[in-house]
Amino acid sequence: MSAADLSRFAPATPIADTVARQAVDWFVRLRADSVGPEVHRAWSAWMAADPEHARAWGHLQHCAGDVAGLPSRLTHATLALPAGAGRRRFMKSAAVLAASAGAAWWGVRTEPWQPLLADASTRVGEQRRLALPDGSSVLLNTDSAIDIGVGGARRIRLARGEILVDAAPAPLPFIVQTRHGEIETPGSRLALRLEALRSVAHAVTGSLLITPADAPQRRRELFAGQQAAFTADAVDAPTAASPGDLSWSDGVLAAHNMRLDEFLAQLARYRSGVIRCDSRVADLRVSGIYPLANTDKVLDTLALTLPVNVHSMTRYWVSFGPRERSA
Repeated sequence: MSAADLSRFAPATPIADTVARQAVDWFVRLRADSVGPEVHRAWSAWMAADPEHARAWGHLQHCAGDVAGLPSRLTHATLALPAGAGRRRFMKSAAVLAASAGAAWWGVRTEPWQPLLADASTRVGEQRRLALPDGSSVLLNTDSAIDIGVGGARRIRLARGEILVDAAPAPLPFIVQTRHGEIETPGSRLALRLEALRSVAHAVTGSLLITPADAPQRRRELFAGQQAAFTADAVDAPTAASPGDLSWSDGVLAAHNMRLDEFLAQLARYRSGVIRCDSRVADLRVSGIYPLANTDKVLDTLALTLPVNVHSMTRYWVSFGPRERSA
């Protein structure tokens, strides 16, 4: 595919990665075998919430039509096919093209469509443990994706999300890559989270070496109990990791005097839809241990223990605001 062919997939103004991922999430969800009216209402609310949502959706629909090689009037009919070989081929073709388009499409090769292409992935709210060929294991957190054996043995690539790795000791180092660089260990437990602008590595046991992709001379070593963020150009100074940073691996979200808006942002990673937090209640504090397997229960608990009003259009659209004072 030539650069000229790819140019038609580029939006006039770049679309934020967060919005792009939300649009793709809705794209796939609305084409499930059985979609209830509450999902359509939640999608409509998402579309109406921000003009950028509608722009991203329109651009995705445009790309989907071109990917399928169909006239626009036939695109929706194709997408509405049952979940059989024909629709799977269409989605696979769309994923391959979106991934190949790179910066000409939404700027991140592996992000929105990665779950359709990765060796292993998890959905929103799902966690999954994998045994690797060398005896190591990896736990994928919510909405995460990895490729296995990228560039050789004892190598994986985190394309999206967050993982906890138990690397088996061996003469050959275990290497985990992200688009920002790679981390290396002879065999230890480590955690790695991929964010939009950086990656964050945590040496849980043993040491590890971080090498930025574009500045290998700036590599830095971490020791057990330390964490550091890194970009393709640099590695931040190590800091002590918080005991609650890995609470997700036990299926809970541990909070200690955490701002409500920050807590809700973390919780939102484990449920489909949108959680909004009014700035008037954003600074309320949350402490406790909350089960990630039942985010509805967590929201109910917050409504009972904090001076907030929780409004739900559907379970996919929840907003937190100040509790109204009685007259």
